[in-house]
Amino acid sequence: MAPVVVRYADFSGNSGQASGSAQCLSGEQAVGGGYYAGGNGLNGPPVVNAPVPGTDGDPATGWQVTILASGGSAFLTARVYVLCQQTGA
Repeated sequence: MAPVVVRYADFSGNSGQASGSAQCLSGEQAVGGGYYAGGNGLNGPPVVNAPVPGTDGDPATGWQVTILASGGSAFLTARVYVLCQQTGA
């Protein structure tokens, strides 16, 4: 079995919302993902925390997340992670 590697992308946004995505490299498939946004005043779970593409039956190649801040106008910074594994092709 091929090892799982971590890929990530930093993202930011203002007006209390931020969205970002991280992609696997060519020949890799996403097997999981998540995000870190510590100390940003988040008021709950993310609005989106899902594989890319999110289409039934398609292999995932990345991960996307959208987060909200409790203040509504806060500047947010975060990091989205995708766990990638080399495909057999």
